[in-house]
Amino acid sequence: MRAEPLELERVAPAPPAGGEPRARRLLVALAGPALIVGSVLLALRGFAFANLLTNQHPHILSFWLPRS
Repeated sequence: MRAEPLELERVAPAPPAGGEPRARRLLVALAGPALIVGSVLLALRGFAFANLLTNQHPHILSFWLPRS
């Protein structure tokens, strides 16, 4: 006795819950990554916006690791 495969109906995807506008959903989705990028740029603003990274310090960790 062999089982017949089930036939499934194709259903259109449901509209987004709450009917929020697309722009608002996009802003909410991008808020987290934008906060991370902004925080990193704030912490490293001397390297990002000023000329503090030179070839005198070949290893970036020498700025944060303690000297022995």
